[in-house]
Amino acid sequence: MFIISSSRRKSLLLIFSFLSIVLLISFLCLKQSCYLFSHSHSSSSTSIHSSISLAQDDGLTNFLFLGIGGQGHQAPDLTDTIILASFNHQTNHFNLISIPRDLWVSSYHAKINTFYHYALEQSPQQSLKVTQEMFSQTLGLPIHYLAIIDFQGFVRLIDLVGGIDINVQNAFDDYKYPIPGKETAEPESARYEHLHFDKGWQHMDGQLALKFARSRHALGPEGSDFARSRRQQQVIQAFLKKIISSPNLLEPSNFLKLKSELQHSLITNLTPQTYPALLKLLWILKQNPQNLQTHSLVSLLKEPIDLKPYANQWVLIPKTNWQTIHDYIKQTIHQ
Repeated sequence: MFIISSSRRKSLLLIFSFLSIVLLISFLCLKQSCYLFSHSHSSSSTSIHSSISLAQDDGLTNFLFLGIGGQGHQAPDLTDTIILASFNHQTNHFNLISIPRDLWVSSYHAKINTFYHYALEQSPQQSLKVTQEMFSQTLGLPIHYLAIIDFQGFVRLIDLVGGIDINVQNAFDDYKYPIPGKETAEPESARYEHLHFDKGWQHMDGQLALKFARSRHALGPEGSDFARSRRQQQVIQAFLKKIISSPNLLEPSNFLKLKSELQHSLITNLTPQTYPALLKLLWILKQNPQNLQTHSLVSLLKEPIDLKPYANQWVLIPKTNWQTIHDYIKQTIHQ
Protein backbone atom coordinates (compact mmCIF):
# COMPACT_ATOMS: atom_id res chain seq x y z
CA MET A 1 0.00 0.00 0.00
CA PHE A 2 1.47 3.34 -1.02
CA ILE A 3 1.20 6.54 1.02
CA ILE A 4 0.54 9.91 -0.58
CA SER A 5 0.37 13.42 0.80
CA SER A 6 -2.91 15.19 1.52
CA SER A 7 -2.58 17.44 -1.54
CA ARG A 8 -1.75 14.48 -3.79
CA ARG A 9 -4.66 12.53 -2.36
CA LYS A 10 -7.00 15.37 -3.31
CA SER A 11 -5.54 15.45 -6.80
CA LEU A 12 -5.90 11.69 -7.13
CA LEU A 13 -9.54 11.75 -6.09
CA LEU A 14 -10.25 14.65 -8.43
CA ILE A 15 -8.81 12.77 -11.38
CA PHE A 16 -10.66 9.60 -10.39
CA SER A 17 -13.89 11.59 -10.11
CA PHE A 18 -13.72 12.58 -13.77
CA LEU A 19 -13.03 9.13 -15.18
CA SER A 20 -15.20 7.23 -12.71
CA ILE A 21 -18.37 8.93 -13.94
CA VAL A 22 -17.87 7.12 -17.23
CA LEU A 23 -16.27 4.01 -15.81
CA LEU A 24 -19.10 3.31 -13.39
CA ILE A 25 -21.21 2.58 -16.46
CA SER A 26 -18.51 1.09 -18.64
CA PHE A 27 -17.14 -1.28 -16.00
CA LEU A 28 -20.00 -3.73 -16.37
CA CYS A 29 -20.63 -3.05 -20.04
CA LEU A 30 -17.54 -5.11 -20.80
CA LYS A 31 -17.98 -8.88 -20.84
CA GLN A 32 -14.49 -9.27 -19.45
CA SER A 33 -14.27 -6.12 -17.34
CA CYS A 34 -13.51 -7.96 -14.09
CA TYR A 35 -10.65 -9.73 -15.81
CA LEU A 36 -9.27 -6.46 -17.15
CA PHE A 37 -9.41 -4.79 -13.75
CA SER A 38 -7.75 -7.66 -11.89
CA HIS A 39 -5.19 -8.05 -14.69
CA SER A 40 -4.33 -4.35 -14.37
CA HIS A 41 -3.54 -4.81 -10.70
CA SER A 42 -0.94 -7.41 -11.51
CA SER A 43 0.66 -5.46 -14.35
CA SER A 44 3.35 -2.83 -14.20
CA SER A 45 2.60 0.74 -15.20
CA THR A 46 4.90 0.33 -18.17
CA SER A 47 3.01 -2.62 -19.65
CA ILE A 48 -0.31 -0.88 -19.02
CA HIS A 49 0.92 2.26 -20.71
CA SER A 50 1.98 0.38 -23.82
CA SER A 51 -1.54 -1.01 -24.31
CA ILE A 52 -3.43 2.27 -24.05
CA SER A 53 -5.23 3.12 -27.28
CA LEU A 54 -7.02 6.45 -27.13
CA ALA A 55 -7.42 9.24 -29.64
CA GLN A 56 -4.61 11.76 -29.29
CA ASP A 57 -2.85 14.73 -30.86
CA ASP A 58 0.79 15.53 -30.21
CA GLY A 59 0.90 12.80 -27.59
CA LEU A 60 -2.05 14.18 -25.62
CA THR A 61 -5.58 12.86 -25.02
CA ASN A 62 -7.97 15.59 -23.88
CA PHE A 63 -11.21 14.92 -21.99
CA LEU A 64 -13.96 17.41 -21.16
CA PHE A 65 -16.39 16.83 -18.30
CA LEU A 66 -19.59 18.90 -18.06
CA GLY A 67 -22.12 18.86 -15.22
CA ILE A 68 -25.64 20.09 -16.03
CA GLY A 69 -28.81 20.66 -14.01
CA GLY A 70 -30.95 18.36 -16.16
CA GLN A 71 -34.71 17.96 -16.13
CA GLY A 72 -36.59 19.80 -13.42
CA HIS A 73 -34.28 22.79 -13.42
CA GLN A 74 -34.99 26.21 -14.89
CA ALA A 75 -31.90 26.03 -17.11
CA PRO A 76 -31.40 22.26 -17.57
CA ASP A 77 -28.74 22.49 -20.29
CA LEU A 78 -26.43 25.09 -18.72
CA THR A 79 -23.19 23.63 -17.37
CA ASP A 80 -22.44 24.31 -13.71
CA THR A 81 -19.22 22.30 -13.80
CA ILE A 82 -16.58 22.39 -16.55
CA ILE A 83 -13.37 20.38 -16.20
CA LEU A 84 -10.66 19.90 -18.81
CA ALA A 85 -8.47 16.85 -18.22
CA SER A 86 -5.45 15.98 -20.36
CA PHE A 87 -3.33 12.83 -20.32
CA ASN A 88 0.25 13.07 -21.63
CA HIS A 89 1.19 9.72 -23.18
CA GLN A 90 4.91 10.54 -23.18
CA THR A 91 5.21 11.44 -19.51
CA ASN A 92 2.15 9.70 -17.99
CA HIS A 93 1.23 13.07 -16.47
CA PHE A 94 -2.44 13.92 -16.03
CA ASN A 95 -3.39 17.60 -15.76
CA LEU A 96 -6.77 18.85 -14.65
CA ILE A 97 -7.94 22.41 -15.30
CA SER A 98 -11.17 23.82 -13.84
CA ILE A 99 -12.93 26.25 -16.19
CA PRO A 100 -15.21 28.85 -14.47
CA ARG A 101 -18.79 28.64 -15.71
CA ASP A 102 -19.06 32.45 -15.92
CA LEU A 103 -16.12 32.86 -18.28
CA TRP A 104 -17.21 35.19 -21.10
CA VAL A 105 -16.41 34.15 -24.67
CA SER A 106 -16.60 37.19 -26.92
CA SER A 107 -16.57 35.20 -30.17
CA TYR A 108 -19.92 33.66 -29.17
CA HIS A 109 -21.10 36.67 -27.16
CA ALA A 110 -22.02 34.32 -24.32
CA LYS A 111 -20.76 32.64 -21.18
CA ILE A 112 -18.91 29.38 -21.67
CA ASN A 113 -21.56 27.52 -19.66
CA THR A 114 -24.07 28.07 -22.51
CA PHE A 115 -22.14 26.09 -25.13
CA TYR A 116 -23.98 22.80 -24.68
CA HIS A 117 -27.34 24.61 -24.61
CA TYR A 118 -26.68 26.35 -27.92
CA ALA A 119 -25.29 23.15 -29.44
CA LEU A 120 -28.59 21.42 -28.64
CA GLU A 121 -30.51 24.26 -30.25
CA GLN A 122 -28.31 24.31 -33.33
CA SER A 123 -28.12 20.57 -33.97
CA PRO A 124 -29.80 18.18 -31.50
CA GLN A 125 -28.46 15.11 -33.32
CA GLN A 126 -24.92 16.46 -33.42
CA SER A 127 -24.90 18.30 -30.08
CA LEU A 128 -21.88 16.47 -28.67
CA LYS A 129 -19.81 17.14 -31.79
CA VAL A 130 -20.84 20.80 -31.90
CA THR A 131 -20.09 21.20 -28.17
CA GLN A 132 -16.64 19.68 -28.68
CA GLU A 133 -15.94 22.07 -31.55
CA MET A 134 -17.03 25.12 -29.55
CA PHE A 135 -14.86 24.22 -26.57
CA SER A 136 -11.95 23.26 -28.82
CA GLN A 137 -12.03 26.62 -30.56
CA THR A 138 -12.38 28.51 -27.29
CA LEU A 139 -9.69 26.67 -25.31
CA GLY A 140 -7.28 26.36 -28.24
CA LEU A 141 -6.85 22.58 -28.30
CA PRO A 142 -8.66 19.48 -29.60
CA ILE A 143 -11.23 17.83 -27.35
CA HIS A 144 -11.17 14.09 -27.96
CA TYR A 145 -13.76 12.85 -25.46
CA LEU A 146 -16.76 14.48 -23.82
CA ALA A 147 -18.89 13.33 -20.87
CA ILE A 148 -22.00 15.16 -19.65
CA ILE A 149 -23.88 14.18 -16.49
CA ASP A 150 -26.90 15.80 -14.83
CA PHE A 151 -27.00 16.53 -11.12
CA GLN A 152 -30.03 14.35 -10.49
CA GLY A 153 -27.83 11.45 -11.52
CA PHE A 154 -25.44 12.45 -8.75
CA VAL A 155 -28.32 12.68 -6.26
CA ARG A 156 -29.42 9.12 -7.02
CA LEU A 157 -25.87 7.80 -6.91
CA ILE A 158 -25.06 9.47 -3.60
CA ASP A 159 -28.22 8.04 -2.03
CA LEU A 160 -27.38 4.63 -3.45
CA VAL A 161 -24.00 4.56 -1.67
CA GLY A 162 -25.54 5.69 1.62
CA GLY A 163 -24.61 9.38 1.47
CA ILE A 164 -21.24 11.11 1.66
CA ASP A 165 -19.16 12.90 4.29
CA ILE A 166 -17.97 16.42 3.50
CA ASN A 167 -15.83 18.82 5.51
CA VAL A 168 -17.55 22.20 5.08
CA GLN A 169 -14.68 24.68 5.07
CA ASN A 170 -16.76 27.79 5.79
CA ALA A 171 -20.18 28.20 7.36
CA PHE A 172 -22.55 30.04 5.03
CA ASP A 173 -26.16 31.06 4.38
CA ASP A 174 -27.95 31.25 1.05
CA TYR A 175 -31.37 32.90 1.25
CA LYS A 176 -32.12 32.56 -2.46
CA TYR A 177 -31.69 28.89 -3.34
CA PRO A 178 -34.32 28.27 -6.06
CA ILE A 179 -37.08 25.72 -5.46
CA PRO A 180 -37.67 23.65 -8.64
CA GLY A 181 -41.12 24.25 -10.09
CA LYS A 182 -41.68 27.53 -8.23
CA GLU A 183 -39.81 29.87 -10.57
CA THR A 184 -42.89 32.13 -10.98
CA ALA A 185 -44.48 31.71 -7.55
CA GLU A 186 -45.82 34.76 -5.73
CA PRO A 187 -44.78 36.35 -3.54
CA GLU A 188 -41.22 36.20 -4.84
CA SER A 189 -39.96 34.87 -1.50
CA ALA A 190 -41.92 31.67 -2.16
CA ARG A 191 -39.52 30.85 -5.00
CA TYR A 192 -36.58 30.28 -2.68
CA GLU A 193 -35.53 28.32 0.37
CA HIS A 194 -32.98 29.28 2.99
CA LEU A 195 -29.86 27.12 3.09
CA HIS A 196 -27.52 27.06 6.07
CA PHE A 197 -24.35 25.02 6.42
CA ASP A 198 -22.24 24.89 9.57
CA LYS A 199 -18.47 24.59 9.39
CA GLY A 200 -17.04 21.11 9.88
CA TRP A 201 -17.76 17.54 8.89
CA GLN A 202 -21.32 16.73 7.81
CA HIS A 203 -23.00 13.63 6.44
CA MET A 204 -25.10 14.51 3.40
CA ASP A 205 -27.69 12.63 1.42
CA GLY A 206 -28.06 13.26 -2.31
CA GLN A 207 -30.39 16.26 -2.09
CA LEU A 208 -28.36 18.02 0.59
CA ALA A 209 -25.12 17.40 -1.30
CA LEU A 210 -26.70 18.85 -4.45
CA LYS A 211 -27.75 22.01 -2.59
CA PHE A 212 -24.28 22.33 -1.10
CA ALA A 213 -22.72 22.08 -4.55
CA ARG A 214 -25.13 24.32 -6.45
CA SER A 215 -25.64 27.19 -4.01
CA ARG A 216 -24.95 30.41 -5.96
CA HIS A 217 -26.15 33.21 -3.71
CA ALA A 218 -24.37 32.54 -0.45
CA LEU A 219 -23.44 35.60 1.56
CA GLY A 220 -19.74 36.48 1.55
CA PRO A 221 -16.92 34.60 -0.22
CA GLU A 222 -18.91 31.37 -0.54
CA GLY A 223 -21.14 33.12 -3.07
CA SER A 224 -18.33 33.34 -5.63
CA ASP A 225 -17.96 31.20 -8.75
CA PHE A 226 -14.64 29.85 -7.49
CA ALA A 227 -16.11 28.81 -4.11
CA ARG A 228 -18.97 27.02 -5.85
CA SER A 229 -16.52 25.17 -8.10
CA ARG A 230 -14.56 24.09 -5.02
CA ARG A 231 -17.70 22.77 -3.32
CA GLN A 232 -18.67 20.83 -6.44
CA GLN A 233 -15.24 19.24 -6.47
CA GLN A 234 -15.70 18.31 -2.79
CA VAL A 235 -18.95 16.49 -3.59
CA ILE A 236 -17.38 14.56 -6.47
CA GLN A 237 -14.33 13.68 -4.37
CA ALA A 238 -16.44 12.52 -1.42
CA PHE A 239 -18.59 10.33 -3.66
CA LEU A 240 -15.62 8.65 -5.26
CA LYS A 241 -13.88 8.22 -1.91
CA LYS A 242 -16.97 6.37 -0.69
CA ILE A 243 -16.84 4.12 -3.75
CA ILE A 244 -13.16 3.18 -3.54
CA SER A 245 -13.11 2.82 0.26
CA SER A 246 -16.13 0.51 0.46
CA PRO A 247 -15.31 -2.98 -0.88
CA ASN A 248 -18.98 -4.02 -0.97
CA LEU A 249 -19.78 -1.23 -3.42
CA LEU A 250 -17.42 -2.83 -5.91
CA GLU A 251 -19.42 -6.06 -6.01
CA PRO A 252 -20.96 -6.78 -9.46
CA SER A 253 -24.53 -6.51 -8.14
CA ASN A 254 -23.86 -3.03 -6.76
CA PHE A 255 -22.13 -1.93 -9.95
CA LEU A 256 -25.22 -3.02 -11.86
CA LYS A 257 -27.27 -0.69 -9.66
CA LEU A 258 -24.82 2.15 -10.29
CA LYS A 259 -24.94 1.47 -14.01
CA SER A 260 -28.73 1.58 -13.95
CA GLU A 261 -28.73 4.88 -12.07
CA LEU A 262 -26.34 6.50 -14.53
CA GLN A 263 -27.73 5.29 -17.84
CA HIS A 264 -30.30 8.10 -18.06
CA SER A 265 -28.00 10.76 -16.61
CA LEU A 266 -24.86 10.40 -18.70
CA ILE A 267 -24.22 11.49 -22.29
CA THR A 268 -20.82 10.71 -23.78
CA ASN A 269 -18.98 9.93 -27.00
CA LEU A 270 -16.77 7.37 -25.25
CA THR A 271 -17.36 3.99 -26.86
CA PRO A 272 -16.97 0.47 -25.41
CA GLN A 273 -13.71 0.19 -27.36
CA THR A 274 -12.17 2.84 -25.09
CA TYR A 275 -13.20 1.23 -21.79
CA PRO A 276 -10.21 -1.12 -21.36
CA ALA A 277 -7.84 1.78 -22.00
CA LEU A 278 -9.65 3.95 -19.46
CA LEU A 279 -9.58 1.24 -16.81
CA LYS A 280 -5.86 0.84 -17.30
CA LEU A 281 -5.37 4.60 -17.34
CA LEU A 282 -6.93 4.72 -13.87
CA TRP A 283 -4.38 2.21 -12.66
CA ILE A 284 -1.51 4.29 -14.05
CA LEU A 285 -2.81 7.29 -12.11
CA LYS A 286 -3.19 5.29 -8.94
CA GLN A 287 0.35 3.95 -9.22
CA ASN A 288 1.88 7.33 -10.07
CA PRO A 289 0.13 9.96 -7.88
CA GLN A 290 3.15 12.25 -8.19
CA ASN A 291 2.19 12.79 -11.85
CA LEU A 292 -1.24 14.22 -11.03
CA GLN A 293 -1.66 17.97 -11.11
CA THR A 294 -4.66 20.30 -10.72
CA HIS A 295 -4.69 23.82 -12.11
CA SER A 296 -6.87 26.93 -12.18
CA LEU A 297 -7.32 29.92 -14.46
CA VAL A 298 -7.95 32.24 -11.49
CA SER A 299 -4.74 34.26 -11.88
CA LEU A 300 -5.49 34.91 -15.56
CA LEU A 301 -9.04 36.23 -15.09
CA LYS A 302 -10.71 39.35 -13.77
CA GLU A 303 -14.17 40.81 -13.16
CA PRO A 304 -15.00 43.68 -15.54
CA ILE A 305 -16.30 46.88 -13.95
CA ASP A 306 -18.64 47.75 -16.81
CA LEU A 307 -21.09 44.91 -17.47
CA LYS A 308 -22.90 46.46 -20.42
CA PRO A 309 -20.70 44.77 -23.07
CA TYR A 310 -21.60 41.45 -21.42
CA ALA A 311 -25.40 41.74 -21.54
CA ASN A 312 -25.28 43.12 -17.97
CA GLN A 313 -24.29 39.70 -16.64
CA TRP A 314 -21.69 39.01 -13.98
CA VAL A 315 -18.81 37.48 -15.90
CA LEU A 316 -15.11 36.73 -15.83
CA ILE A 317 -12.82 37.81 -18.66
CA PRO A 318 -9.11 37.39 -19.47
CA LYS A 319 -6.85 39.93 -17.78
CA THR A 320 -4.95 40.34 -21.04
CA ASN A 321 -6.24 38.25 -23.95
CA TRP A 322 -7.28 34.73 -24.92
CA GLN A 323 -3.87 33.92 -26.33
CA THR A 324 -2.49 34.11 -22.80
CA ILE A 325 -5.04 31.51 -21.69
CA HIS A 326 -4.27 29.29 -24.69
CA ASP A 327 -0.55 29.49 -23.95
CA TYR A 328 -1.12 28.64 -20.28
CA ILE A 329 -3.25 25.61 -21.13
CA LYS A 330 -0.76 24.31 -23.71
CA GLN A 331 2.18 24.79 -21.37
CA THR A 332 0.32 23.09 -18.54
CA ILE A 333 -0.82 19.98 -20.41
CA HIS A 334 2.58 19.38 -22.02
CA GLN A 335 4.20 18.89 -18.60
